Amino acid sequence: MSTPKKLPPFQTANLLRLLFERALPMLTPEELSYVGDSAGSHATWLVQNAADVAETLGCQISAQSGDMSSSDIATTLFHFVDVLREAAELQSIGSDIHTARKYAASDGVASTSPR
Repeated sequence: MSTPKKLPPFQTANLLRLLFERALPMLTPEELSYVGDSAGSHATWLVQNAADVAETLGCQISAQSGDMSSSDIATTLFHFVDVLREAAELQSIGSDIHTARKYAASDGVASTSPR
């Protein structure tokens, strides 16, 4: 009997990685292109939006407007961390797809090494 793989803490980035690893062997070249292109575009969008949030937060703190409590700031920063992790995982998936497509042409099977 094999030992089940220990799952990481539930976060969007971990979920994306798990689903990608499970789906990869079944994806067609067209689907790999779609996911790879979309992952990169979405990661760019996430990072741009995260930069906007950080800028707004910085301006509010700098102005010491008092509109945000320390709890609001902490919640925003924790959300910001999750967004950046998600963007990083999307970029990683896009990179893995590039590698999988490169090697799939040589042996006909798309695969990535487990993280």
